[in-house]
Amino acid sequence: MHPNRSNSDDLQPIDAAVTPRERGMALILVVLVLTSLVAIGTPFIISMKLQERGSVQTVAKQRAHLAAISARNHTLAHLFGSHESRERELDRKSV
Repeated sequence: MHPNRSNSDDLQPIDAAVTPRERGMALILVVLVLTSLVAIGTPFIISMKLQERGSVQTVAKQRAHLAAISARNHTLAHLFGSHESRERELDRKSV
């Protein structure tokens, strides 16, 4: 500590050293940084939304495809279960 200084000189509030011009510049810098972050983040958010939509559509298509295959297999099993040749096999086994 300097011998000619008193303790009250060291305890000045920080705000007293900052001019209104510096405060304005700091505010402008904060706004610019936030705007930059929004500009960078917006395409990322849009991309994620499009990816989500695409995956939902892919799942729906796959479910519809599997449902169609299942319906076809069920129909074929039912038709072959009652086909004329199958009925002859059942008649032979029961006799």
